[in-house]
Amino acid sequence: MIKFINFIFIFIITVIFTACGGGGGGTSPADPQTTNINGIAVDNYISGATVCIDTNKNNFCDAKLGKYY
Repeated sequence: MIKFINFIFIFIITVIFTACGGGGGGTSPADPQTTNINGIAVDNYISGATVCIDTNKNNFCDAKLGKYY
């Protein structure tokens, strides 16, 4: 009889903890971090230039980095 009661007790505890398991949440991913950079360039040689911010430090203006005119 004691084994049966222990079995029922363990079964009930297992069901309770299983029912409390994580439900997937459904939260949306966080927005990517953005940084604003402001500046002024005054010179005829700079007029119409393309400015790239090389965040991956490969010394190239990659398509992922973005270009600013």
